[in-house]
Amino acid sequence: MKLSKIADAVGARLHGDDQEITGVAGIEEAGPGQLTFVANPKYAAAAHTTRASAVIVSDDFPAVAAATLRCGNPYLACAQAR
Repeated sequence: MKLSKIADAVGARLHGDDQEITGVAGIEEAGPGQLTFVANPKYAAAAHTTRASAVIVSDDFPAVAAATLRCGNPYLACAQAR
């Protein structure tokens, strides 16, 4: 499914390339084609090194290399994306 369709479904704003997403995984396990999220500040640093194609983050999260879906509640958005 395209990242833009996921963004629409979970009420997030897409920043970055509209890529094909094939699954959801934890931030440390995710790879190309997968979506992950950061809701806990403890994992914020991992967002900068994840291999995931896209990361769901809060509206005020710093920029990362991966495409981002920005929203008010990343945990809820990830649950809805599954």
